[in-house]
Amino acid sequence: MRIIRWLIYTVIVGALPILVRILVYLISNHLSNAVCFSPVDIVFFGLTLNISNINEVNSLKSREVRRGETDIVSNYKDVFSALSTLFIILLAIPLGALYMGELTDHTIINQSTAFIGAIALGGLSLIFSSIVMYNVLKLQKHGNN
Repeated sequence: MRIIRWLIYTVIVGALPILVRILVYLISNHLSNAVCFSPVDIVFFGLTLNISNINEVNSLKSREVRRGETDIVSNYKDVFSALSTLFIILLAIPLGALYMGELTDHTIINQSTAFIGAIALGGLSLIFSSIVMYNVLKLQKHGNN
């Protein structure tokens, strides 16, 4: 059930800007100014996934461990939170460059490069978020036994 909620509330809601832009493009008779995909929308998709990762990982309860043992949950929390934070930083850099290009006449990065990079980072964020959710569910199931 938790995976369904993750798909609906995180993946679909995170993809809403992309889906709305596609819908507007389709109903706008393909105006010459209209863009079907925007790298900014894809970057926000990746940001949404990684912020959700941090929230999911922080919801895990640490277990009490005996002296000399390591708490696997705490290790997962630290690693996944750090990697999600790294992804957020990596996504914020092209986002800033894309905004600068929209606000001024100077484009800092090539639009094609930004689009490919946004798709790559968004795809990696989706894969990483799936791995995080799999491990969160596995740790919760293991903790209930």
